[in-house]
Amino acid sequence: MLCRAGTILAGAKKHADSGCLGAAQKSNILPAMSESEEVVCQPYIARERTLMRNDSTRSNISSDFQKALAQKEADAQWDYEKLLKLIAAVPDAYLILSPNLNIRLVSDAYLAATLSAREDLLGKYIFDALPENPATPDANAAENLHNSLKRVLNTKEPHQMELQRYAAPIPAHLGGGIEEKHWSPLNTPVLNNSAEVCYIIHKITEVTELVRSQEKVKDLKEERRLLQATLDQLQNIQQKLEEEQRRLEDAQTLGHIGSFEAAYPYDAISWSDELYRIHGLKPQSENIVFEAYAAFIHPDDRERYEKALEGFYKENKELNHIYRIVRRDGVERDLHLKGEIVRDATNRAILVKGTIQDITEQVQAQQKIRENEMLLREAEQVGHVGSYYGDIDTLTFRFSEGMFSLLGLEPEESVISLEQIDASSHPDDALVVRQILDQAIRNKQPYEYLRRVYRRDRQVRYLHSTGKVKCDSDGKAVKLIGIVHDITERKQAEEKIRQSELHFRTLIDNTPDVITRWDKDLRIVFNNQSFETNSDFPVPLLLLQETVETEQPENKRLPLKEKIREVLQSGETLDHYNSYALPHGRVYYHSRLVPEFSEDGTIQSVLVIARDISALKRLEKENLELRLNQQRELLLTIMETQEAERRRIAEALHNGIGQLLYGAKLNLDKLTKEVVTQDAIKMKASVIKTEEMLDQAIAQARTISHELTPSVLEHFGLEVAMKQICATLNTEKLEFQCLVFSLRNELERHLQISIYRMAQELANNIVKHAQATEASLLLREQKDSLVLLAEDNGKGFELEHIQTKGIGIKSLQDRVKLLSGTIRINSAPGQGTLIQITLPLTT
Repeated sequence: MLCRAGTILAGAKKHADSGCLGAAQKSNILPAMSESEEVVCQPYIARERTLMRNDSTRSNISSDFQKALAQKEADAQWDYEKLLKLIAAVPDAYLILSPNLNIRLVSDAYLAATLSAREDLLGKYIFDALPENPATPDANAAENLHNSLKRVLNTKEPHQMELQRYAAPIPAHLGGGIEEKHWSPLNTPVLNNSAEVCYIIHKITEVTELVRSQEKVKDLKEERRLLQATLDQLQNIQQKLEEEQRRLEDAQTLGHIGSFEAAYPYDAISWSDELYRIHGLKPQSENIVFEAYAAFIHPDDRERYEKALEGFYKENKELNHIYRIVRRDGVERDLHLKGEIVRDATNRAILVKGTIQDITEQVQAQQKIRENEMLLREAEQVGHVGSYYGDIDTLTFRFSEGMFSLLGLEPEESVISLEQIDASSHPDDALVVRQILDQAIRNKQPYEYLRRVYRRDRQVRYLHSTGKVKCDSDGKAVKLIGIVHDITERKQAEEKIRQSELHFRTLIDNTPDVITRWDKDLRIVFNNQSFETNSDFPVPLLLLQETVETEQPENKRLPLKEKIREVLQSGETLDHYNSYALPHGRVYYHSRLVPEFSEDGTIQSVLVIARDISALKRLEKENLELRLNQQRELLLTIMETQEAERRRIAEALHNGIGQLLYGAKLNLDKLTKEVVTQDAIKMKASVIKTEEMLDQAIAQARTISHELTPSVLEHFGLEVAMKQICATLNTEKLEFQCLVFSLRNELERHLQISIYRMAQELANNIVKHAQATEASLLLREQKDSLVLLAEDNGKGFELEHIQTKGIGIKSLQDRVKLLSGTIRINSAPGQGTLIQITLPLTT
């Protein structure tokens, strides 16, 4: 491509110097060149002039040549003007721009497209001639064109712009105003021989009608889209309505809710399928009329039902009624009826509609709840238990009836504050309880506490509470839920046990005997004060010395630890004798090694009771060596008396009870033979004789039993001896209580011993066989009789198998029989055992 002068001269095949430029300047199509254009086009003009001079020289500048040259210049001028007209008349819309973006050439098509005049454009800066329309600042046509032209100048390559929107001003002679135009611009650079841009061809292709057609198509598409969206929405609504209808039917089925309606005046009622099913009918199997429906109403509810309908229709009352029906299959159901009257604009009733729900399960559940609440109240009353739940924000509580009862209050107030509870509590306990509750709420952890309360009847009760903190879905502590147990009796029992233990400990610590307890590893785990404060320092060592005395057989002369190990293995009680030489003489000890059993029957420790028998030994030695003959004779007399007494008891047992029992056996053998011969007179005489022998044996047995009395009974009495039994057997796993009431002081000695031995036997049987956690012994005087009760909550046994329980029960029965008493046993597997022994006081 050539610059403007080069293009014109090349088109004419000849070039003129000032004539081309002058002709161009005179033309209203192409204005004078700018200084920059002249500088760019000067090399082309000079070259053409040189060619023309060379041509003139070669032709010797003849006159004919001058004429021809003038003719050529005239032709060139004519061609140039014709070229300019041709360019202006091209059908496309063009602007020819200089590098500084001044308009040099405008096609007629451009003027028509932009509704502008040539004299308003030529020679002007393009953005002055075509400024941005302030009425359409969002079009950005000028900015987009400026960026494109700048890009062409920089890259020297054509640039196709995107579709542009331009608000073209309409000339005043055409009516004025603004017309929106759309065109597609193309900017093409014109380069000189030095590859510099000398012109830019700005071509626009108007696409206004095409854009408007596209917008119409777009509007049609949008309208179609809206129609389709509306159609889709209607379809969705239809689907939702169908889904809601299905859900309604499902909800009616799941909730056992049926609907009905009837128009005025009416006879038949329209029922939903579920309402048919509620009444035990197949859906839509028959038409329901008001008169026929009355047959479903339970006879006991029919009058209430009719009154409810009468109030609904005549008095315009709310229809909200619960009644029972009897289905045709005989099944009773509880129904909840709700109805309303639909009225028109004149307040005339036109429709009755409503719902009926089968609430049989709810009614049964409510009945079950009422029964459970009644059972809970009874259980709380029997177990001295109450329950509560409290609001943490307000520190107010709601109590069960049992809780009101524990506090000695009437259930008048529905809500009780913590301040009210603290006001009736021991001051020290109120502060501690608040601290425990605060810590439980902070940590959201379970809690427990003991509170002493003062009831209005002036009783002090010990209440033990356990509870937990309940949180909401956000993890915030909102409720306190707990139960309270009245443990006053337990506290009183614990206090009695503590006092009993204190008395027992005082007794143990003040006894002169040395008492120790040894575990399975042969370590001392308990000792009384005599073990620590004995004036003879080697007491612990004495217990470990070899046996040196002759009171035991040779095979039993073992160290104390060996004896303890043997007791742990065999469970038998053993004796141990030892001595130790001191500067002032030899010290002698007699120890009793007693096994101690755990609840499961295994041996867990050994109790060693060591008594200092040094004085006795010294006395024996003095009696043997130093005492006067009188003392020696007295000792011999005592020993002879003891031996005589032993012989007397032995003879009494052998010659008295033994002979009587042997005689009774012979009579029983004889009686057996007489039963066979059916001799009634002889049989009766044998029975009488046998009874006499047994009576004599019983009498002699009582006489002997009077002489055998336990020491604890002799020194402390029957009540202390009884309580010592329970205190000895009481463990963490077995709570053993002994109670003695209303005993006369003058009980016979043999009777005290017998009761003590029987209580011992009963207690030992409970420990060994019952597997109980609670047990008790109770002794009381009742109408000239002594009653001994032994009760436990252990495993129990079958009464018909009582003979298989070993000799314990049999021995107990024999003892009771010897005392002319009675024994009653009540037991069953899993229900514990109760044994009652009644002994007459007059016998």
